[in-house]
Amino acid sequence: MTYPKLTAEPGALELAAQIRDGALSPLEAVDAAIARIEAGNTEINAVVVRDFDRARDTAKAMDGLDIMPHQPLFGVPMTIKESF
Repeated sequence: MTYPKLTAEPGALELAAQIRDGALSPLEAVDAAIARIEAGNTEINAVVVRDFDRARDTAKAMDGLDIMPHQPLFGVPMTIKESF
């Protein structure tokens, strides 16, 4: 099944494949996500709590680890939106 491409940015599956293939590191993926957040967040304020240092530290720790089949989204940055 082919999913529609909604933005110019790679989706989670494409990003995961790039990380798995070694074309992109988890840290590079995190840095790209942070840059995108910083570029657009002022207008929409979607990311209220920023923990970029911890995200970068986690991504650095993932570098060089073996990716197991049960980890299809290994290295893909994500955030959880709080709804209260």
